[in-house]
Amino acid sequence: MSQSDYNLPADAVARANGNARRDGIFAGLTAGLLGAIIGSRLGLSKTKTYTAGILTGIASGYQFSQGFAAANMSRLRAEVAAQEARRNAIVEDEHATQF
Repeated sequence: MSQSDYNLPADAVARANGNARRDGIFAGLTAGLLGAIIGSRLGLSKTKTYTAGILTGIASGYQFSQGFAAANMSRLRAEVAAQEARRNAIVEDEHATQF
């Protein structure tokens, strides 16, 4: 977790990471299935085909999870920044109307 993540709501960070993990699992399963299909089409033995599918699924699932987590956290930071900007604009408008 980076220094800028400390001002983000903890539940939103957990939700973003959970969604990234879920999406990464589905991407890994899909890539693993595709890897196994390609392995069988290349004429690999059953063991090598399973191994190719499993390793492809694990590697791509991890990479996709990292990418989805980065995208979700970026989106969350943008939402928090937009809320703060709106809050600051409201406060400035209230100060401007007092005079």
